[in-house]
Amino acid sequence: MRTSLSKADIRTRASAHFGAANYTIATESDTSIVFNGGKAINWVLFVFLLLCILIGGIIYYVVSKQNQAVLSIAPADGQFEVTGTGNTNKAQQVMNGFIASLPAAK
Repeated sequence: MRTSLSKADIRTRASAHFGAANYTIATESDTSIVFNGGKAINWVLFVFLLLCILIGGIIYYVVSKQNQAVLSIAPADGQFEVTGTGNTNKAQQVMNGFIASLPAAK
């Protein structure tokens, strides 16, 4: 999505949006921001493994993915092209919500 917001405004909005979804900034560069959230755990499977095999449940919890969203900001004709991806469904939904919240370029 192309937006007429400044890079600072995009970063401020991204921090507020992802912060409200309990994501924190993992790394930040001039052209991208990586946000990390909680783990993507299937609680039914976790409880089953915990009840059946205590060690299996603990191993599953330790190796489960952490939600991660990557926001990329690139200059485009005096504006900025903003794109993003998430490594889990939850992270992708939060990213899509942020992209949709940006005002379109005029």
